[in-house]
Amino acid sequence: MISLTVNSKAWFPSVASGLLLALAFPQPGWGLSAFVALVPLLLALEGAGSWREAFRWGYIFGWVFFGILLFWVAQVVWVGYFLLVPFISLYPGAFGALFWGIRRGTRLPLWLSAAVLWTGLELVRTVGFLGFSWGSVGYSLGFYPPLIQMASYTGVRGVTFWVLTVNGLLAEWGSGRPRFWVRGALAAALLILPYIYGQWTLARAQVGRRYVQVALVQGNIDQDVKWDPKFLAFSFSKYDSLTRSIGESVDLVIWPETAAPTFLLKREPYREWVAGISRDVGAPLLTGANDYEWLPGGEPRMFNSAILFDPIRGPVRKYHKMHLVPFGERMPLVELLPFLKDIQIGGGPGNFTPGDERVLFEVGPARLPTLICFEAAFARDVRRFVRDGANLLVNITNDAWFGPYSAPYQHAQMAVFRTVEHRISLARCANTGVSMLVDPYGRVLKATKIFQDAVVVGELPLREGETFYAKHGEWLAWMCVGWSVGLLMWARMRRGTQGGRYGGTGADFPRGHRGRAGAL
Repeated sequence: MISLTVNSKAWFPSVASGLLLALAFPQPGWGLSAFVALVPLLLALEGAGSWREAFRWGYIFGWVFFGILLFWVAQVVWVGYFLLVPFISLYPGAFGALFWGIRRGTRLPLWLSAAVLWTGLELVRTVGFLGFSWGSVGYSLGFYPPLIQMASYTGVRGVTFWVLTVNGLLAEWGSGRPRFWVRGALAAALLILPYIYGQWTLARAQVGRRYVQVALVQGNIDQDVKWDPKFLAFSFSKYDSLTRSIGESVDLVIWPETAAPTFLLKREPYREWVAGISRDVGAPLLTGANDYEWLPGGEPRMFNSAILFDPIRGPVRKYHKMHLVPFGERMPLVELLPFLKDIQIGGGPGNFTPGDERVLFEVGPARLPTLICFEAAFARDVRRFVRDGANLLVNITNDAWFGPYSAPYQHAQMAVFRTVEHRISLARCANTGVSMLVDPYGRVLKATKIFQDAVVVGELPLREGETFYAKHGEWLAWMCVGWSVGLLMWARMRRGTQGGRYGGTGADFPRGHRGRAGAL
């Protein structure tokens, strides 16, 4: 059992790092603080006397960082918050323990050990039915276009690798080691050169020759109203009036996730209402709604869906959300343990079934997926749509669950990265904001404030060509995973073959022992 009992001075670096990294994300969104946020933690790990102590510092960091970053989860369900934070904090705890082992058992420099291991663990954290990508370090720079252009080659994980490298070099510089000024100079260079590259890329930015004019309709429907059947007609009326106020010709009208808070295709009056709006404005209309189908055994399967209405033919195609929110939209392992479907700890309706088909809606020259809420946070899911031929991204969401706090901005910041990774435009429509139009270089062209009625109209270029990231995916992050495994095996073998110096448990080392930094 790992004791978390520590004195106040010992845990200060972990708390300081957690606080600094949390401040890098909205709100307040001081993104540049990410470049120094992890320095106290790395120095504390260097001085740890055992892997247990290193785990402790990482775990405390995780509690502080994720506790602040994800406080809005308690707005929906406080039980979920106090389950999520301890669980997700295991990853930085594991980083601490594994980093300590690599540093004691190999000659890899601190900065490279930190960058490789953290980047690999970030990817691992997004995999599986409990995958969770919120809080990845690279996302902190999502609203700094000149600093994220490398993502077209590496994805968001490459930005994480860069930020960890700078933190590691600054930690070595601050430790006063021989030739410490070299680390400081390298850290400065690594801050400046990617910025220059980003500015150069933006100055030479080239977009496609084909465009679509889109309109985003932000209805700003309160959650208590949205899911109350008595106010169903009110919700449709509000979207009706906002849509008819557009006042100019558009190629596509977009409503948010569950803008039609009913089984739209099964409720003829409301289905015809939406079809009539599309017909009157003379443009296809894409909306979020619920849907269901009956299984042979007599049980329904519910879906969180997106439905495209054609102005002449009415509803023509639908997409069922494939990546559902664990616990909020579907209980994990419900296929193996059916009784779990009766347990609800989230604020949503729950018990949805994941879709099994990626769908690209065709609107004129545009071929677009509809990423529903959580799906925009997973780079590999978006990449699959792009590989299928998508040339425009649409993200619909309902972030009203989380109140007027930081979650809507954090969610929007993550979506920005999908545009840079694929050099593809994004139309993002949210019930209460942030709704925005983003160009293929991550530049936000127009955006709404949260919890306001709004209509946004703008022109977006269609994707042409394919980025290195689109072709090769998470190549850098998977290399880091493989490299981390190799380093841990190497460290273990060295401990086994060099007896007292590397043998035994971490408790054999005196407090403050530091492994060799190795050559730069």
